[in-house]
Amino acid sequence: MNILLTGAISLSNKGTAAIVISVITMLKKAFPNSKICIELFYPEKQRMIIDIEKEYGVNVVSPLVQSPLKAILLFLLAILILPFRKLGIKSLNIKKLEHYENTDVIIDISAEGFVRFYDESYIQTAIRFLLHLYPVLMGLILKKPVVLLAQSLAPFGIFRLVMKYVIKNSALVTIRDPMSIENLKKEGIDVSKVYLTADPAFLLDIAPENKVYTILKSEGIDLDIFRKKKVIGICAGKVLSHEKHKKLVKVLAEVADSLIEKYGFAVVFIPHSSGKIRKTSDDNIVGISIMKHVKNKMNFYLIKGDYTPQELKGIIGKLDCLVSIRMHPVISASSMKVPSVIIAFNPKAYGLMKMLRLDNNVIHEDELQAELLVASIIRCLRDGQRVRSTLDNILPRIRERALMNMRLLAEILNEQ
Repeated sequence: MNILLTGAISLSNKGTAAIVISVITMLKKAFPNSKICIELFYPEKQRMIIDIEKEYGVNVVSPLVQSPLKAILLFLLAILILPFRKLGIKSLNIKKLEHYENTDVIIDISAEGFVRFYDESYIQTAIRFLLHLYPVLMGLILKKPVVLLAQSLAPFGIFRLVMKYVIKNSALVTIRDPMSIENLKKEGIDVSKVYLTADPAFLLDIAPENKVYTILKSEGIDLDIFRKKKVIGICAGKVLSHEKHKKLVKVLAEVADSLIEKYGFAVVFIPHSSGKIRKTSDDNIVGISIMKHVKNKMNFYLIKGDYTPQELKGIIGKLDCLVSIRMHPVISASSMKVPSVIIAFNPKAYGLMKMLRLDNNVIHEDELQAELLVASIIRCLRDGQRVRSTLDNILPRIRERALMNMRLLAEILNEQ
């Protein structure tokens, strides 16, 4: 069987990389004789981040939308050849459409590609939706089984009718959080054939401990600090508007100073996205900005290297608590039973924490204040045993839900 993975965009975001690696690993186990192809922007650059062709035996191709003009022409061409397909002529040897024509199923792993963020313009929403919609609509036009796998869905804004069509005509739709079910219902979409599973990243392996220690030493972090102090992690990227991002940087610096000066903690900034594809996506820039505002720099550490999702999961597992605006660091922390506080910039944060039964650990971007964040971190530390007990009980079920993605996929493909 030929499988095409779409919607991943780039491995420079380690949350995306965690999903990609976990999905490929599950597919290899569920369909051992399958050939997997994945669309990633600028494949030659992606190999420098993680060489998934070599490490996981998949084929990496450029998404058609990497060249917008060609993408539009190919989309129109795909519509024009529809009558030929209805006559049984399945291919007109259009080389650029080869990996679509030859695939048996298109699995879209756009994560939150089809969610309108709280703090974004209509233009930003439109660009993101169109970018992720393109391969899905192309698959539907070419009469290929399309699967939306383990995503956060809705609100859709101006794309409600398009998404209603996509969901109705997809072979399978699974979502990774219960909030998506509620949001889909609000959009007037039938959810009877939408399955609640979980993010594949919950199944991600962790790097060996000696590798994690080697990384920490290379970053100038004394391992004794994890025995002598409470260590709080911060993960942040440029995901908000300019003014709100400036506020985020200052608030996180204030939080770091308060934790260091008032409580005697150490703070570690952990980047979860590199700038190897897009410079503006580099979390290290955010970490440096925070560090500039921190007064007590002696106990503030900045991890500068670009590491794999498994290595970052190992680092996060050493923390006493994590505060993050990104979702996948929280998934890694929860998987390692590290208490977390998440700053919500779209509904996925509420959905994740509801699934983890940690609803009180979400702070909306509009409510962001240093005092509130510090109080939430201290509460997490104080209730650490209860949080770990909750995660002990819920994690096996969440991992089972993550594995359900493959069982549902197998059932659907057997029916095709």
